[in-house]
Amino acid sequence: MNNNRFLALVGAGSIGGFTAEVFAYLSRTYPTRLLIFDHDMVESHNSTNQIYRTGDIGTSKVRACAGILGFLAEETSVEPVQKKVTAQDRFYGPVIVAVDSISARREIFSAVRESMIVPLFVDARSGDGCGTVVALN
Repeated sequence: MNNNRFLALVGAGSIGGFTAEVFAYLSRTYPTRLLIFDHDMVESHNSTNQIYRTGDIGTSKVRACAGILGFLAEETSVEPVQKKVTAQDRFYGPVIVAVDSISARREIFSAVRESMIVPLFVDARSGDGCGTVVALN
């Protein structure tokens, strides 16, 4: 696997968890290291609209997500990063944002805004029966 190719996914909730699942399957053909950032723990209500199982309750979302992806696609290289992304963090590849607050989006955008080596920034949102995806190159 070429570990020089990686994708940063910020947020492992409903959009982030299912996005991670898709990339896990895609990485079988196009090997990519997936870095998943989130600071939350799996709570009981997360099993209704997210990829988590009841056995994951009390576990960090990134570790539970990495475990699920490892089960679904053994070839997947996942690096769980349990932290809240701030403006001081730096990214060096494509970044997908799947968080649920505007303040978190601002912090993440600040972290990538000055970088000349983030080739793609994708912000995915959902709510009230609709979804939006914004991509910046």
